[in-house]
Amino acid sequence: MTIVADGERGLISEFGQTNPIPKQPGLVRVNLYLLVQASLTARLSQTLQIVDMKTQVFELPYLVCKTRANIKVHLTPVLYYRIVHVMDATFKVASLRHALQEHIQVAIQELLRQKTQEQLATRSTGLRMETIGAVKSAAQGWGIEIEDILFKDFGFEKETPTSNHVDNTPHGVNFNIIETVNHE
Repeated sequence: MTIVADGERGLISEFGQTNPIPKQPGLVRVNLYLLVQASLTARLSQTLQIVDMKTQVFELPYLVCKTRANIKVHLTPVLYYRIVHVMDATFKVASLRHALQEHIQVAIQELLRQKTQEQLATRSTGLRMETIGAVKSAAQGWGIEIEDILFKDFGFEKETPTSNHVDNTPHGVNFNIIETVNHE
């Protein structure tokens, strides 16, 4: 007997075939008969895989992307998601977090290439919603729901005075300006 806690579901596999109906929280009976096959390998008759259904928080790696005007944007995306379909999340993609990370990074890069610095400064919520929209269909196919995505350490790169770039961030908007030295 094994306990499946609140906020979790259990998948029982019998001889390698998974029962598509997940076990709800509570006491779950798992047969642990040891089978020895002709090739002298031992195998349990049933195994239980626990899947966490609670909201997961996943901080993606630090990103540096360029806007339409070639201004570098620095940000760290933080993803909030939860599993809604246990079988899909477990068996449709080998590494769920890695797939989410790659998909979100590409979506953010493509969205930022279409934006100007002013658009990002005045409508940062729009970028969040557009990113969620860009990855929503893939996420649903993998059995998860994206609840939110936040951008921490969001900032524009300010070039040295030798360039013609002017930082025109609207007043009242709080962004980090990251200074770099242009060695040309």
